[in-house]
Amino acid sequence: MDNFSQATSKLAQSQSLYPRLSFITFGDVEDSRNRISRKAVRSHAALYQHAASRESKGLNESAAKKKQIRRYKKQDVVLDIEILTTIPSEETSGFPEESPRNSLKGTSLQVILGQGRCDPFRTYPIDWNPRIPQLVDHYLTNMAIDMPELDEPGNAGLLRTRWFPLTMTSAPIFHVIILLAASHHSALYSPTKEPSSSLSRTTSRDLIHLKSIAIASINRAMQADSLSTSDPLIGAVAKMASYEAMYGDVATFEVHMKGLIQMVRLRGGLGSLGLSGLLAKICVWIDCNAAFVHGMDHTYFEPEGGRSWLGREVGINPSGFLAAY
Repeated sequence: MDNFSQATSKLAQSQSLYPRLSFITFGDVEDSRNRISRKAVRSHAALYQHAASRESKGLNESAAKKKQIRRYKKQDVVLDIEILTTIPSEETSGFPEESPRNSLKGTSLQVILGQGRCDPFRTYPIDWNPRIPQLVDHYLTNMAIDMPELDEPGNAGLLRTRWFPLTMTSAPIFHVIILLAASHHSALYSPTKEPSSSLSRTTSRDLIHLKSIAIASINRAMQADSLSTSDPLIGAVAKMASYEAMYGDVATFEVHMKGLIQMVRLRGGLGSLGLSGLLAKICVWIDCNAAFVHGMDHTYFEPEGGRSWLGREVGINPSGFLAAY
C-alpha cells in the first residue's frame, strides 16, 4: 500500500469517528443566542469530545496490547533458555536422555523450588539435567539435617555448611550425592503418591544407571595420582559405602570400606583428613552405624569393635543413618 492510500485510509477512519459538520442558519444575530442554537452547538461539541476520547482510548489499548504481546514473547524466550540450555562438562549427569520441556511441563525451576533453593548459575560439577536442582534440594532439606553425632557444640548443620560445599567441588562425590538423594526420594515416594513430581518417575533402572555412573566416575578419579587420596574422593567412597549399607548389600559395603581404609592409610590416617575433622567423623560414623544396623561384629576403623575415636564416643543413631543420611 502506497503513502497516499495509507493517508486516505487513516483520514476515512478519523472521519468515521467524528460527527459531520452542520450549518446553523438564522436571519438575525439575536437568533444565534436563542435556546435552540445554543443546544445545537453544545451537542456538536459534546459529540466531538466523545469521538476524541474514543480515538485516544483506542490508541492506548492498542499500545497496551502490543506491549503485553512483547512481554509475553520475552517470557517465552526466557523459559526456553531456562529449560533447554546445557553446560558442557567432562561428566554426564547420569540421567537417561529425556525432553526437559516434557519433564517439567515448561515450568521454571525457581517456581517449583522457590527463590533461593535453586542455583541460577548451575555451578554443578557434572552436566546439567533438570532433575539436579530438585535432587539437591531434597538432599539438603531431608538428608543433610542437623546431626548431633556429627555437629559441633554450638555449631549445628555442618552437613549443609561444611560437608555439602565439598560435594560441589568434584564430580565423583556429587554423583554419589545425587544417587543417594534419588534413592532416598524413591524410597519415600511413589508415582501414585506424587504424580506431579518429575522425581516420582525415577525408576529402579534409573537408580542402577546413576549407581554405575557414580562408580565409573570414582574409578576414573582413582587413576589420577593427585586425586586418589583427596578429601572429595575419600568422601565419595565413604558415601558409596553408606549407600550400600542403606540400599545395597553388606558384601558390597565391605568392599567399599576396605578401599576406604586403604585410602585413609595412604593419606596418613583419619587425623589428616580435612573439613576440620568432620570428614573423619563421617567415615567413623558410617562404619559404626552400618555395623550396628547389620549386626556386624567388627568395624573397620576400630578393629576391636570399639565405639570411640580420639577419646570421644561415636554416637550410634540408626534411625538418622537410615532415614536422613
